[in-house]
Amino acid sequence: MVKQGIVYIPQKDNYFESLTVHENLVVSGSAYTGDVVKQRINEVYQLPHLKEYSNRTPFNLSGGERQLLALGNALMHKPKLILFDEPFAGLDDANTKIIVDELLKLKEQKIGMLIVEHKLIFDKFADKVLKMELGKIFNENKLF
Repeated sequence: MVKQGIVYIPQKDNYFESLTVHENLVVSGSAYTGDVVKQRINEVYQLPHLKEYSNRTPFNLSGGERQLLALGNALMHKPKLILFDEPFAGLDDANTKIIVDELLKLKEQKIGMLIVEHKLIFDKFADKVLKMELGKIFNENKLF
């Protein structure tokens, strides 16, 4: 999937707990050569606060910072499409805003996103919102 430009970010277990932020990014980029890894890490460090937390383990990060790390791990692959499983789960309002801002940047870069989420906060960046209820998918209150 990664070779085709598709990256998946699960809701949980989306980083290596025992590794630092920097080490997580190095592992994510291990499929690439040294210079490419360094360049991509520098690009990923543009995400808010990630560079300043490069020597911390995920245990020492907030939920939003962990989610940024998971996004950084995904961005190491220069994806065309990112599949998110509840990226806002457990985030406070401040961290939710940071993640929304980063998703807006991805949209501007024409990176596709498929997001499964319980919170209805997509009005700023979603082109289409589908609702699933009891296993049935609805589009604008109409059953597919």
